[in-house]
Amino acid sequence: MKFSALAHLAFKVSDMDKALDFYCNKLGLRQVFSLTYGSLMASVGHEIPALKGREEELWLSYIELAPRQFVELFTSVPGMERGICDDDHIGYLHFALEVEDIHAAKAELEQTGIEILSGPSFGPENTWQMWIADPDGNRFELMQYTPASWQLR
Repeated sequence: MKFSALAHLAFKVSDMDKALDFYCNKLGLRQVFSLTYGSLMASVGHEIPALKGREEELWLSYIELAPRQFVELFTSVPGMERGICDDDHIGYLHFALEVEDIHAAKAELEQTGIEILSGPSFGPENTWQMWIADPDGNRFELMQYTPASWQLR
């Protein structure tokens, strides 16, 4: 399997406004897009009780570091069910590697005995994503951009 790039690093932030100010205003990086909790619920296909009435609130923002490489910032939601929005701590969440063909990557990983935790699935930002973990349980994402991927706008 050939990895194309480090696609993104993901962090859960305690204050999205402060995080966006830091990355965009102070570091001068570009916010590419944001998604709401409504987008999250649409992508999982069901309502999430902790988010009822918060559908228009910000869930995540993508900040461009370099072409096709990003920092992904997630908001922190008290009372959120663990696993819906990654781990429930503030800070580092996961990293993502870009692959050219996610379905071929899945077949190759399965041949080596690596367990696929989820996916491939088509995410709300129009990218293919799949999750695996290292032997210590550190999860990471493999993703394939598409011509419609929000990251490539």
